[in-house]
Amino acid sequence: MDILIALLFITTVIATFLGLIKPSLILRWDSKPNRWKVLGLGMSISILIITIVNLRLDNDYWYKSGKEQFSKQNYKSAIGSLKYIDSTFVKYDEVQTLLKLADSIYQQNLLVENEKSIERDSIQAQQILEELETPENVEEALVNLADNEVKDLLKGSLEKSFSDNIMADSLFKITLIENLDIREDFIQIRAQEQRKKLIDEQFGWGGRHKLLTYYIKDNMHDPKSFDHVSSVYDDKGDYLLVQMRFRGKNQLGALVLNQVIAKTTIEEGHVLEIVSYQTL
Repeated sequence: MDILIALLFITTVIATFLGLIKPSLILRWDSKPNRWKVLGLGMSISILIITIVNLRLDNDYWYKSGKEQFSKQNYKSAIGSLKYIDSTFVKYDEVQTLLKLADSIYQQNLLVENEKSIERDSIQAQQILEELETPENVEEALVNLADNEVKDLLKGSLEKSFSDNIMADSLFKITLIENLDIREDFIQIRAQEQRKKLIDEQFGWGGRHKLLTYYIKDNMHDPKSFDHVSSVYDDKGDYLLVQMRFRGKNQLGALVLNQVIAKTTIEEGHVLEIVSYQTL
């Protein structure tokens, strides 16, 4: 085949040379032969021959590359090289056999790798799930769900994500669904804790109510003589009923024990009303 292509190329060159000398020798079918037509025909045939040669060279290159990648067990690369070889290649049948074999092995390797990947993902998801499913995390997640999000959770359409791992996130949402019956309990407990925190922040050193202490000192005869004894409170829902006992000097300079009962706000402890103020 290579010899035939070489002879064809040499013949084309010689014929073109002769045609340039005497165009009628080559273009016998043309009534008006000339050198330009001979040159055009010669160049066309030469380009065709060069194209065929390049194709054959490309086939050889892709064949060697494919065989090399196959021997290195790089089956995906081998497939990528061998698929470029056209049917004019001498060893085309061998190429097709290699292609089928490489593709078969590659697909088997993909299946094995997918199974390993699924197993790895499952193990990773289980590890993440164990970290997510602590009582504290479950409680936190349930309390922070809005009512409309609870509905979405039950429908399986909750967009909120608790983990970047899709499998762990899905399993954790199932855990939340299983614990929805105690969500209201968690919410009530959390509300009570937050309320207690607000109330506790109203009391300072020695258990005294901060703002009530300021109020009492502002109305004492001798504020410097103020000596806190005790403070207790009763949560009435809308307000606190605070009872404070303290010692202080009266107008006669005597140190006496006093008791104040006052209503204060829940959030910041502002004095709403003095219910009673008496000396014990």
